Amino acid sequence: SCTSMLVQKFMVPREKVATAAPSTSIDEVARIIIERKVGSVIILEAPNTPVGVVTKTDLIKAAFRSSIDRSQPVSEIMTRDLVSVATGTSKDAVADRMFQTRLHHIVVVEEKTGAFVGLATAWDVARESALDARAFPYNRGALGDD
Repeated sequence: SCTSMLVQKFMVPREKVATAAPSTSIDEVARIIIERKVGSVIILEAPNTPVGVVTKTDLIKAAFRSSIDRSQPVSEIMTRDLVSVATGTSKDAVADRMFQTRLHHIVVVEEKTGAFVGLATAWDVARESALDARAFPYNRGALGDD
């Protein structure tokens, strides 16, 4: 069927997402991004409320601001206007949201509580779309997987 898969089926689950507290130093968050080879770190207020995100781009911008001291808390440079979707959101709706906001990382929250449950990335959406394409019978020959 052509119905779009729900976000919780393809998101990165919470336990695999790089997270930090707002008080974590900028330096430490940079280390997490480098060591874990991730594009972003989600900033959580205890225990599970997403309050911001820090991306590689944020760190690069901060590096060029002379007023920034890397021992400062990451809350100084994080992006606070987080874009989030609820667990019941379809893949197509997530893709639309990414397109509208130009964001590659969208936080997934529990519908009722707003608790952080995962991260949807542009990569996950693209991968699922490619897998979907293979499922349509009329695409089979074109993709060379007969």
